[in-house]
Amino acid sequence: DPGYETEFSDIYLWREKSGTDRLTKDERARDPAFLDEKTLLFVKANPDTSESIVKRNLETGAEIVLWTSRPLDRAAGLLAHSGRILFSLHANGGHEKIVELRDGEARPLVRLMDAKREFERNPFLRADGTLYFAASYGHGPQQLYRFDPSTKSAVRVLASSSGFLDRPVILSDGRTLVAQNYGLNGLDLVRASVPEPKDAAAGAKAGEAKEDLHEYLTG
Repeated sequence: DPGYETEFSDIYLWREKSGTDRLTKDERARDPAFLDEKTLLFVKANPDTSESIVKRNLETGAEIVLWTSRPLDRAAGLLAHSGRILFSLHANGGHEKIVELRDGEARPLVRLMDAKREFERNPFLRADGTLYFAASYGHGPQQLYRFDPSTKSAVRVLASSSGFLDRPVILSDGRTLVAQNYGLNGLDLVRASVPEPKDAAAGAKAGEAKEDLHEYLTG
């Protein structure tokens, strides 16, 4: 049912004092992210199979389209932090790369290394500007990486024996990393110390996450 599909994808905002407001109507909107206290970003699907990133003023309701993809390209994992806008862009070439939106253009942070498939997902930006994300290069395992702005490269920082880590989050103490890990019982949450790149460069299991926080995590 097309009507159900569009309604299911709307953005709602809940406020503690005033309750829930519906911000979009039948727009197939998703991935809300706060740019600041008064500004919300979200991804909206367009009728021509392209997608747009929309900026909405929560006080006035005014909207501005910041960026529109090519047809059939897909944006995911929208992140807004300290004025920066990041997301993963799945382009028609088969790669999914972390990009930063600047002046209306989505620019990949890590250059395309070769013809192998490269998938980068779910960026997390620390307060100091350090970027972490999950990635799989050349059909290999999906591990956690940190972006090195000096070399414009991805440096692996955390591995898993299962070969699948995702959705890194650095806790407020600045020393603890929490991520999804695919284990024998499904998706678990694991906790590890925030690793240095040099500690994970030596081998596949360096800096491995070992502590399960929650078993049978499915979402």
